[in-house]
Amino acid sequence: MTFFMRFQFDGEFDEAQFKRAYFAVIKDHSLLSSRVEGVATGRRSGLHWNNVPPDESSLVFLTSNDMSDDWTERIDLHQSTGLRIYVTRTENRSSILAQIHHACSDAIGIIDFLDALLKTYAMGEAHKPATNTDLIKQRGNLILKSGSLIGHLQKSFERVRRFATFKPEPLASASIESPQPKILPTLYNTFSEETTLAIVEKAKSLNATVNDLLVRDFFLELDLWNRVHDQRRLLRIAIPVNLRQAQHQHMPAANIVSLVFLDRSEGELDNSDTLLDSIVRETTRIKQNQLALTMPRLARTLGAIPHGIQRLTGSPNCSTCRTTAVLSNLGKISPPNEIEGGYPQLKAIELYPPMRPETHISVGICTFAAKLTVSVNFNRQAFTHDMAQKLLDSFVKRIQSTSVIPAFGNKLERSIAVDK
Repeated sequence: MTFFMRFQFDGEFDEAQFKRAYFAVIKDHSLLSSRVEGVATGRRSGLHWNNVPPDESSLVFLTSNDMSDDWTERIDLHQSTGLRIYVTRTENRSSILAQIHHACSDAIGIIDFLDALLKTYAMGEAHKPATNTDLIKQRGNLILKSGSLIGHLQKSFERVRRFATFKPEPLASASIESPQPKILPTLYNTFSEETTLAIVEKAKSLNATVNDLLVRDFFLELDLWNRVHDQRRLLRIAIPVNLRQAQHQHMPAANIVSLVFLDRSEGELDNSDTLLDSIVRETTRIKQNQLALTMPRLARTLGAIPHGIQRLTGSPNCSTCRTTAVLSNLGKISPPNEIEGGYPQLKAIELYPPMRPETHISVGICTFAAKLTVSVNFNRQAFTHDMAQKLLDSFVKRIQSTSVIPAFGNKLERSIAVDK
């Protein structure tokens, strides 16, 4: 599975200078500059990473937004490295689109990579931030050694049982008869600073976090979508959780996230206040008992059993729906190193999370420069571009309504026109 991130800048990058910085920094991030070799076995012991020389094709400079011939929706780690960067420069603006295989890094890892890239671009390789490559080999132990394994599994037993027995259903979709043209992820909405602040204040007034509030609204939006387009269904939202700790500070880019799953049936979606209360209680318990560690610990246990993980989650190409939708909230993102002297300045970030085959919608959220952005990625085998646009527009209006900021008809706070 791959995901995308877009970083938009005021100012244009110099191609030669950018390439020097990119290939200087990529060497310090082994998972972004490696391929997978070997043959998978029941325990995956036949696979290993092999660091390769810098891949010139992983960095592409473009003069327009037309990338139809330059990208593919899938990255095969047996054939190429897991990061592709597309740089577009138009009218004193630049855009960096990163396509990442989820096995190589998560979104926070890519933000750290970009931070190092921008600093190296402006100040030279001598100022490149240091990384500790040994932390890559230790990352599993650093995450999983805290706390008692037995005690943790006792606390998380009900969640594991629920995951295995609850049968979420995919979002109501269309029958796509012919392949859709390749369309890059471009569906997003950036709220104003005023609206973003109103969302924060509304969450506080309800004794909830911003993420709790957005999860509640997302559940309601998914339920509405199903009722309008088919009928109500069992819903599961997968929420990535960052597991980084203080000792991960200098770790190269890697995937250091887990997933928690929130399930709701039809009757639990009828009252928005009750729904929010239940979400607050559940997320509070997850944090207090470190239940975000459940999935990686379970994966380690099942990994010792041939095909153990696949028996629980299904194979990557399995047609069984395990998650209705994904909601990934990066929270507040601090600006990368502020580079003075006329260098391009980062103005906006979009996140388009990955999806399994029977998950039709994933939503990325982040707050940058005091503005909250909601981005939508969609399964092109089940959704059309227009369907995804309608879902995004409806979700945005719901968030505006929740924050008591009036939505004026269809006039949304969109920062740019969406590419068709």
